[in-house]
Amino acid sequence: MKFVLIRHSKTKFDPSISIPLWYLTDEGKERAQELFSNNDFPKVDLVYSSLQTKAVETALILAKSQTVPLKTDAELTEVSSFTREVFTNGYEEMVDSYYGGKVERLLGGETITEALERFEKTLDKINEIEKDKENIAIVTHGNILAFLTSKYDNTKTARELHDFIQMPDYSVIDWDIKKLIKYWEGKK
Repeated sequence: MKFVLIRHSKTKFDPSISIPLWYLTDEGKERAQELFSNNDFPKVDLVYSSLQTKAVETALILAKSQTVPLKTDAELTEVSSFTREVFTNGYEEMVDSYYGGKVERLLGGETITEALERFEKTLDKINEIEKDKENIAIVTHGNILAFLTSKYDNTKTARELHDFIQMPDYSVIDWDIKKLIKYWEGKK
């Protein structure tokens, strides 16, 4: 099975509401439409999404454009260390410390290892449940995708990927052999 891994589209930064409730900007909606209407974007049989609003909105655009079902799974969410609180000061330093292993957890959230184990276990579950499907889109978040990608491809470090993967962007992994077969487009 192939998973089309998709980072949600451009989000409205709004510190007045909980991060999981952040939503797409108008530009984000347009970018998602453009990406999914591109002839190079793969045909999928089904879309799975994190339950965060920005991911669900991105997933809906894809599901509607390809006329396929949409399912959600709470375990496809972002690394919890990045969803507990909005950081307006010192964000880059915090990210560097976490990615660099200087701190194991942020705000009592998941370690990188815990987040990856949760996410991969969920992909394994989807692979088993949907074994009759060939291509399944997984709409999720930048940090978890950076960690997953760097685990299976050493082209860039997870920290480099954190800044590289666009909103939206996609890569494709053959989950049966755990190999990336299409790398992120990335920021130019």
